[in-house]
Amino acid sequence: MGDRFDNFQMKVYEALKSAIFEAVKESNNVKNLVKIIKDHHMLEELFEYIDVIETRNLVGSLTQEPPGKQNPVVPSLPASAREDSPEGQNQYIDGRKLTFNEALFHEYCQGRFDELEWLKRNRIRI
Repeated sequence: MGDRFDNFQMKVYEALKSAIFEAVKESNNVKNLVKIIKDHHMLEELFEYIDVIETRNLVGSLTQEPPGKQNPVVPSLPASAREDSPEGQNQYIDGRKLTFNEALFHEYCQGRFDELEWLKRNRIRI
């Protein structure tokens, strides 16, 4: 995968992280709960708990918005970056075009997949 795709991906992830942080920071409900937790000296436990919150549940609930709700504008991936990505290479196996994840798996099987970089990019610690 090319650096341009990785840079775009990181920019989108950072934008999402900032948006989530701002939304949580502005929530009166969250502020009240954090104050209660702080008053009861439970911040360390909170940090450990937050580490195990599943982002899949958050993303899943966000993608099931009611129709008509306006979504934020996300910049499109430049054509040059799409060409560097596995999906942009239009990889086919047995006459069927591979999805992005299938193309990544195919790269992995061919030994071209950089597992350490993938773990780092997805912020997974082993």
